[in-house]
Amino acid sequence: MKKILGVAVLIIFAIMMSSTDVSAQYGKKKKRTEKDSGSRGDEKTEKVEVRTEKGTPIALEKFWFGLNVGNPFISNNIFVMGLGPMAAYKFNNIFSAGLIGDINYTLLWRQNSPNENYFDLSAGVFGRAKFFRAFYAHAEYNITSLDNVSTLEPRTNFPVLLVGGGYSSPSYTAWGYEATLLFDTLGNLGRVTNRIPITYRLGITYNF
Repeated sequence: MKKILGVAVLIIFAIMMSSTDVSAQYGKKKKRTEKDSGSRGDEKTEKVEVRTEKGTPIALEKFWFGLNVGNPFISNNIFVMGLGPMAAYKFNNIFSAGLIGDINYTLLWRQNSPNENYFDLSAGVFGRAKFFRAFYAHAEYNITSLDNVSTLEPRTNFPVLLVGGGYSSPSYTAWGYEATLLFDTLGNLGRVTNRIPITYRLGITYNF
């Protein structure tokens, strides 16, 4: 699980470091150079940039990437926030599928005792169907590992099936933002954590 999360984070970091110059394109062209004034000259090939209309490299045209902040919450004695990378392959302009992970951090402030820190992990697969350009349906199956609070076992692992949808900002550039609302159809999140079976996420996307 940790290897999947690590690979996804590295992929997203590499994309963020790439140039977003819309006018650049990768390809090849021929260039003639003159040896001297009386020569015909030799032709040589040099690489030039070729990009899609959104400014993404042609090699990444069929892929998109994202980074979400999940279930952020803060009160007088608790702070919760999740961070989840995702990477997907686009079958066409509507359907895509890929890998998704999540690291959820919980901090409990204690007045008369040391603070407590917990890390919940999840990794899985997901699929999306985009419609009306700005909206999408989302289905996700993952294995969640909870950092136990009050039991002797170090972690509790269980499957989670999330179904829902969201809104993605229409954009003519590669970068965009999104908001997702998902329901836990198996009920395991609510059963194990006593929370409502709803997950909400805010994030950024690249080439979605």
